[in-house]
Amino acid sequence: MTYRTNLVSLTALRAPAAFFVFIYHIVHTTNWMRTNSFTSLGYIGVSLFFVLSGFVLTWSYTPERGYRDFYWRRFARVYPLHILFLCIALILPAVSINRDPIGLIPNIFLVQAWIPQWDIIFAFNGVSWSLSCEFFFYMLAPIIFTKIAYQGNEKKAGYLLISWYLLTSVLGSYISSLSNYADVVIYANPLFRSGEFALGIFLALFVMKMNYSSPSVIRLLVQNRNALGMFLVVILCLTLGIIYLLASYFSGGQSITSYLLAPVFALIIGAFAISDIVHQQQPDYRTSKITKLFAYLGEISFAFYLAHELVIVNLWALPWVQSHGGGGLRGLVLTLIALTLSIIVAMAAHHVVEKPLQRIITTWSRGKHSL
Repeated sequence: MTYRTNLVSLTALRAPAAFFVFIYHIVHTTNWMRTNSFTSLGYIGVSLFFVLSGFVLTWSYTPERGYRDFYWRRFARVYPLHILFLCIALILPAVSINRDPIGLIPNIFLVQAWIPQWDIIFAFNGVSWSLSCEFFFYMLAPIIFTKIAYQGNEKKAGYLLISWYLLTSVLGSYISSLSNYADVVIYANPLFRSGEFALGIFLALFVMKMNYSSPSVIRLLVQNRNALGMFLVVILCLTLGIIYLLASYFSGGQSITSYLLAPVFALIIGAFAISDIVHQQQPDYRTSKITKLFAYLGEISFAFYLAHELVIVNLWALPWVQSHGGGGLRGLVLTLIALTLSIIVAMAAHHVVEKPLQRIITTWSRGKHSL
């Protein structure tokens, strides 16, 4: 199998994606930050996660390990933290929606997003609905890789993956336009969100082909660092400009906005991936301190994502906050406290639970497979 570059910048991208979602929940849970079209757009961070997931899994997939190893590794990546924060949600004073027992079993098995009822989709630790989508993507991924992506016909694979994204986007946009209730259900539905995952797979195949089969663009950027810097600046400005325009002038629901921004996120993910490939071909390549910092924040972003909403709702549910209000300067202080607590909890969960159990489960699965 061809060695593939370690794309540290893509790990770093997870940090701002998680922060977007944090801001979204601050806006919708508290009365500190004024709700407007721009501050309410934080949910787009999930779309970035989905496209990024498709890209990273495709980039790192090794067919030699087989389906079994892939599924165990994905299970070890997701389940320990999911169960940890589900248990925490069971005992904390407040959760975002409810703790209806009817939603517990679907939540445990990560199928809650398939059930078109808000009270079930967002029960207990509400953000875990996206793990229901990710688990569906994981089930499909090895099949897509072996039956479509790695069959030597890149054009056919590309057409199929792009068609998948367009089909889910068009159908999802139509259904979500029927009502706000339908919009939220479609926004959380694994089947309709799988198009963003397919887009990430297509992007990874495209970058891999550019890197291994058509390296002329890569070579040009390696030889001209100014061109690389300009390339990244243009992509970042274009991305921020499109997000601003959508936030200011487009009044579509969450589902349609996510579908529209998925190609924009694909563009920025591709740009950062190419940047990593180019940088690591430089003889004096070193990862900068700021990149290392964001890469670490990206590593703990999964734990941060699962922790942050529980931290926010319980902080604002404190009696003294309820009696004195959480707006103004007090709201700013509470938001900074919520952000700090979420990072601390994420660091603890990542180092004490996520990494050790991930290592234990993957080691056990390999030993069992070798018997």
